[in-house]
Amino acid sequence: MFVDIVLLATAAVLVAGSYLFKRSAGTLILAAMAGGLMASLAAATAAQQLDAHGVHIQRVQPEAAVGIAITLLPALLVWFAGPKSHARIRRLIGAVVFASVVVALIAGYMKGIFAESLVTQAHVSQVVRYKMSILAVGLAFALIDLYLSKAIKGRERGRRK
Repeated sequence: MFVDIVLLATAAVLVAGSYLFKRSAGTLILAAMAGGLMASLAAATAAQQLDAHGVHIQRVQPEAAVGIAITLLPALLVWFAGPKSHARIRRLIGAVVFASVVVALIAGYMKGIFAESLVTQAHVSQVVRYKMSILAVGLAFALIDLYLSKAIKGRERGRRK
């Protein structure tokens, strides 16, 4: 139950932040997916490097902490410096899809942070089971969002001339 609350709180912060900062969901989703790809490739190596250099994280597996950090870093950079979107409904739906994608990406690392008994009782296993479907929907939405934002900008340029 506690793990579910942590993931829901993470999703709520991501939804509120991406909606209130008026960021384009397409770029946020693609950045989160890029971070997830980098984390899947480099989290173990980076955790070993941290351990070799004397950086020890108490009560948490270093691979889980590094994996979550690498996953979130590109999305957070885009969150503060990415393109803006002004369509309210698309921005709200995009914020929910973005949060779902991020939760799906970091749910696999929850076993390294919380006790395994907490994780197996939670809904994390359901999120991990449907991770690929969530990512596919997120990728489709990101591509549609990017296409629509480019199409709208093209129409605005035509009107200004």
